[in-house]
Amino acid sequence: MNNIDISMLKEEELRRFYEILPHMDDHEINVLYHYTNINGLKGILEHKKFWVSHAHFLNDKTEINYTLDLSNKVFEEFCEKLPKKKNISGIDFSKKDLTDYLKEYYEAIIDSIFHQQNYSIYTLSFCTNGDSNLLWSNYSNNDGYCIQVNYQKLIGYLNKKSEFKDLVNAGRVIYDKQVQKKLLEEIFEKLFVVIKTILNPPFEPSEAIRHIVFLLRQYSIFFKDECFSQEEEFRIAISLPNDFENYLCRVSNGVFIPYIEADFEKDCVEGITVGPKNNMDISIDGLKQFLKLNQFNSIQDKNILKSSIPYRY
Repeated sequence: MNNIDISMLKEEELRRFYEILPHMDDHEINVLYHYTNINGLKGILEHKKFWVSHAHFLNDKTEINYTLDLSNKVFEEFCEKLPKKKNISGIDFSKKDLTDYLKEYYEAIIDSIFHQQNYSIYTLSFCTNGDSNLLWSNYSNNDGYCIQVNYQKLIGYLNKKSEFKDLVNAGRVIYDKQVQKKLLEEIFEKLFVVIKTILNPPFEPSEAIRHIVFLLRQYSIFFKDECFSQEEEFRIAISLPNDFENYLCRVSNGVFIPYIEADFEKDCVEGITVGPKNNMDISIDGLKQFLKLNQFNSIQDKNILKSSIPYRY
């Protein structure tokens, strides 16, 4: 089979598929939290931009491979459960015949998603916990800060940006392996229905296959090993064509990391929390002066907080 292009999916089809992805049920999400250091906080608020980094250059690449490995395993288990013989339109197909048909399409789907991508994924991580001991521990130099963001406003601004239109996906990361396997099994059940229909012509499978590609691609972005569940991550992902040129590069640990800028308005930021290791009395006062200088008037004093987590030194 040829490489499968999901760009042909219509806007209404994309919306329909977003609705059936359980981790994208974000209607009750109002507030998210972004952990950073003091320099990151300064840059984000002064320029009113988040840096959304290319997943290939981050740990996210290993997460995509995690989904690939899990998908292969679940697919093998699915094929093992196929009946020894299946009659379709009066023709008997052996288990081997059905497995071969499934593998042909499955391998083309996997190739399109993981090996011959015609798009690049950029991700921005948030947390659903505003006072996470795990995430604070990443900032050992007493300079951790947590930005409280109005999610509905932020996602609204992102979707209004013309170059990101219909390309923004957002949702909770799924850590539960049993849930992941169940979702993958449902994909393979859809694929099996497609195969049975193909064997009962006339039928054009390309649209149905693109739908399956779309679902599996989403899972590759939002599946993560359950050992990371304490991160409580909520992820925004932007999928852009490989020929997209409006990106920048930052330097991290001697490596250039491509990223894109996600603009937001000041009213997206509703609060700031100072990390538990910053015990200087002037930290809150200094933060208030910085917010005043940059006219973040929407942030009330009651939402400028100190972490409640006690740290021992």
